[in-house]
Amino acid sequence: MEEAFDTWMEGAKSMVIACTILVLAWSIGSVTSDVGTARFLVGAVSDIIPVVLLPIIVFIIAGLISIATGTAWGAPWLL
Repeated sequence: MEEAFDTWMEGAKSMVIACTILVLAWSIGSVTSDVGTARFLVGAVSDIIPVVLLPIIVFIIAGLISIATGTAWGAPWLL
């Protein structure tokens, strides 16, 4: 019984970390939405970067973030 409880506690610790990451991600998303980051970025780079290159640039940045964080699971969520 003690082994089952210890195993359950280890799983609960892992879930707390995962839930914390999700809450922080939702918080960042909410803040960037409230501040108007998307409108700012569109206004700032719409004259500088051609629309044709935008998907390539986003893909490269997502790949670099995936390599920097050490996870392949992060790249699909960024794209």
